[in-house]
Amino acid sequence: MRSRKILTLIISTLMLVFLIAWTPMSANRHAIAELSPEETAEPVAYLPVIINNYCPDYFDDFSNPASGWPVGEDDDLRTEYLDGEYRTLTKNNRIMYPIAAPNCDRVNYVLEVDARWVGAPGASYGLIFGITGSPDEFYLFHMNTVFREYELLHFDDGNKIVQRSFSDAINPGSGVNHLKVIRDGDQITLEVNGVTLATVTDDKFSGMTGVGILTSPYRGEPTSDARYDNFSVMALPSSSGVVQEGMQRQDQ
Repeated sequence: MRSRKILTLIISTLMLVFLIAWTPMSANRHAIAELSPEETAEPVAYLPVIINNYCPDYFDDFSNPASGWPVGEDDDLRTEYLDGEYRTLTKNNRIMYPIAAPNCDRVNYVLEVDARWVGAPGASYGLIFGITGSPDEFYLFHMNTVFREYELLHFDDGNKIVQRSFSDAINPGSGVNHLKVIRDGDQITLEVNGVTLATVTDDKFSGMTGVGILTSPYRGEPTSDARYDNFSVMALPSSSGVVQEGMQRQDQ
């Protein structure tokens, strides 16, 4: 865990622009606030080791606690398999928590997960994809269930590809939401609960890339308890099933 904290300090010094996080405000205003460098949540990456091999379709309902997702606890985060779900319990409100799936890289894919909050909702949960191997280079599709807003951004520089937007397709509060991303070349489609939210073109993070999840607490409340289930990533017919390079877990 010590090396993970060192990695966090390195990342924070390299970040030249602020990231984006949801901040609780009055109900008649947008929930997403743009943070100054001093207020920005720092990313901590949990990246599993993957060997070079053929990349089959992947599905995890978290019924098997040995399926490969990071499990452990430190001062910032607790991760565990719990009652057939994967739990991320945050403890530090200045950190966003991306966790890469224990699966091989792909070119084009369909990525899906069920997500919900237990107790008071946190700032956001979502899917990450386009992971290049660097701890902060990927796309983030996340949503706030209190304000029922979503957005898509480059995690490394905070550039918004899809601006924050309201959708009544997002189940509010602690309701379960089914998130889906379709990555087909430079085309990205976002869905929630079977409703298409946006289709955009972007190729900043391309080629063989990884996927995962992300949880973010509110700045004023370090504790958020997110649960994930039915995580899947399926190759599109146009994609290659051959893994070119494995990912190195960054918290070792």
